[in-house]
Amino acid sequence: MGQRVLPVGDVVHPVEVVRPVGEVVRPVGPAVVTAADGSAFIVMTPVPTITRDQGKTWTPVRGLPSGTHVVADRVDPLRFYALDFEHAPTFISVNGGSTFTVAGSNADHGTAFATTLPSELPADTMA
Repeated sequence: MGQRVLPVGDVVHPVEVVRPVGEVVRPVGPAVVTAADGSAFIVMTPVPTITRDQGKTWTPVRGLPSGTHVVADRVDPLRFYALDFEHAPTFISVNGGSTFTVAGSNADHGTAFATTLPSELPADTMA
């Protein structure tokens, strides 16, 4: 066991690091997804929430059911994608994660799908 420091904005938070011998270390707690430019953080709590002021205030994300897996676009800070592996739809946000809408599903295969490209690439560059 040890302690590390996690900088968040201008504040430094100590984080306890537990390393069991011979076991795989798994993250504890909800996933945190960061916008491409660091301007927003989405925390995947039972009701997904978003902050744009480094955690001072939190707002529920609209349009995302519990259990979805959110990923941020690597280039465009306004784009987030979410996959629902249980029910198959793919969700997209184009307003920085405030709201998500259904983008598509792959019900024939029972899993969600998404093809993501960096925002500045045209779709016809896929091989």
